[in-house]
Amino acid sequence: MPNEIYWLTLTAALTALLVIPYAVARISEVGLSGLFLNPPPGDAAFDKAWAHRAHRAHMNAIETLVVFAPLAIAVQVAGSANEVTAMAAATYF
Repeated sequence: MPNEIYWLTLTAALTALLVIPYAVARISEVGLSGLFLNPPPGDAAFDKAWAHRAHRAHMNAIETLVVFAPLAIAVQVAGSANEVTAMAAATYF
């Protein structure tokens, strides 16, 4: 697997896992049924500051993944992968 795609895969997996902490916090606040019956707005404040920070970190990861993924894929499609692009992908992760 090319280095850039390897780091892209790890980044996407981490981004997917970042939802778990604040999802558990939200479920503990309103309960599972309350979460589905009356979902809070996208950036509603959490009772705990750490849960709100975890939510914002996840949103940031999604926003930057949208930029990183096409660039990593474009490097592979163009055949211009080298040590610099591999280091940049690893640094991004």
